[in-house]
Amino acid sequence: MPHGASTIRTKEVTRIPRAADHQVVTERRAKVAAERILREEHDIILCDLMMPEMTGMDLYAEIQKHRPDAARRMLFMTAGTFVEQAQDFLSGVPGRWVEKPFPISELESRIWALVKAVDFERPETRPSPLA
Repeated sequence: MPHGASTIRTKEVTRIPRAADHQVVTERRAKVAAERILREEHDIILCDLMMPEMTGMDLYAEIQKHRPDAARRMLFMTAGTFVEQAQDFLSGVPGRWVEKPFPISELESRIWALVKAVDFERPETRPSPLA
């Protein structure tokens, strides 16, 4: 990370979108988050890879099974991938994870790249082939 770059801690993550006039919904428990994700629409789902109740990998698998559209909106945070399973998982979601601590600009960049990618997948937002 460049000298003097501003980094952010997990607890501070929700302040970024709020500052940019976005609605932020947080959940501390993965099982409650899974229930919300399955019944509500979200532009981006920021998820820690390692959580006490279930891992981000397990949460992703649950969401992928029932709402693949929501699973494509998941962006993962990790403090490091020391477990081979986590390394394999993250290699399967390229560009959709950020390593803690991270510069605010990197998180914002990953969020906007994912928003653009997901929006492009929607038929109503794809450019017309005739344009």
